[in-house]
Amino acid sequence: MDAIVEAASGFHVLRIEGYSLTNRRSPAARRISSQNFTVGGRRWRVDLYPNGTDSSNDESDSIALFLVYDGEQAVYRNRVDDHEPLNRLRAQYRFCLLDHAGNAAYELPAEKGVFTSRSGGGRGDDNDRRGCGHDTFISWDELEARRERLLLKDDCLAIRCDVGVLDQLTLRSIAVGAKRSRSARDDTDTKSSSSSDDDTDSDDSRSRRRKKRRRRRRRRHQATWLDDREYVLRTLES
Repeated sequence: MDAIVEAASGFHVLRIEGYSLTNRRSPAARRISSQNFTVGGRRWRVDLYPNGTDSSNDESDSIALFLVYDGEQAVYRNRVDDHEPLNRLRAQYRFCLLDHAGNAAYELPAEKGVFTSRSGGGRGDDNDRRGCGHDTFISWDELEARRERLLLKDDCLAIRCDVGVLDQLTLRSIAVGAKRSRSARDDTDTKSSSSSDDDTDSDDSRSRRRKKRRRRRRRRHQATWLDDREYVLRTLES
């Protein structure tokens, strides 16, 4: 079973007020999550760990940031009847800290990752639940050294997360009878190949229309990262 998601890009800005106080009071592995936002028809969220993700380390000196795919379809990895599809998205992501003007004052290079939806409540390891991101995004020493630029009015920290959805991967377990289904599909393909010239012409027309639609979509999404300065500034001022 194949599934396709249009290439799409977007971003979200997470503001945390009184961040210095938040850090001092946060135990290790405590998570602060953003509201869900939508990119590529799927829900996402940003998870911030002020004192790292290791609950056994009370002396963490860095901030961790993760992007989590919070879509609607569940992962049935632990079901006995494991014939349900495992839906995953491949996406590019980038985190940056914003200055007073909404510009990136600190950032790490964009990275790609495969994201699995956990919205169905399925169990999984910590990496599944955390999504993709950085265990060490920025150290507290570096944040303090750049305090005048990185901490905004009222001790506010503004984190921008850019997301570029590349595609969706749909995985299905092999079930008994799969070879039979494949044979049936092969029979259908054989019949289609022996169809009339009129059918071939119709297929060619549909193929041309699909190619035109794909070209239009690529033109709409040429910019991987959105740069809506007005929105960013409004978010920082709110």
